[in-house]
Amino acid sequence: MLNNHGWGMRNMLIYSCIILIFLLIATYYVKYLYRDLSMNDNDVTSEVQEENDTKPTKEINYDLYENYEKRMNNAAINYVKRYYNTLDTGIASVELWDLTNGGYIEILYDQIDYSRCLGYANVWDTEDGELKASSYIKCPSYTTEGYVS
Repeated sequence: MLNNHGWGMRNMLIYSCIILIFLLIATYYVKYLYRDLSMNDNDVTSEVQEENDTKPTKEINYDLYENYEKRMNNAAINYVKRYYNTLDTGIASVELWDLTNGGYIEILYDQIDYSRCLGYANVWDTEDGELKASSYIKCPSYTTEGYVS
């Protein structure tokens, strides 16, 4: 029977021991559950690794990327003709993002994982007044030699 002074020390120790036992049991089961999950995760990881080892690797077609560079050259020259009256510095650098947003070229995708490629083109005047361009692209499976990020 409770009195008006609250719990006694004896009741407090009993309730604390009961809570401690429940916490110990819960800790054991949580630790057991996570150990079991980590073992299953390692099994799944090893199965995925085995599948990747047996899959044939996709051959990289470098002609596709050279085609990308040629199309970027043409698109960059058209972009510079439209937006630049003269090339004051001698070289204009045009981002692939600007070319795709302006509709000069479609989005370029990597042939292995189909993610977007990044790139830029440098356009300059030759001595006879003709515009020349050199394009650089960076995709997950290909990067043009000389690409500077």
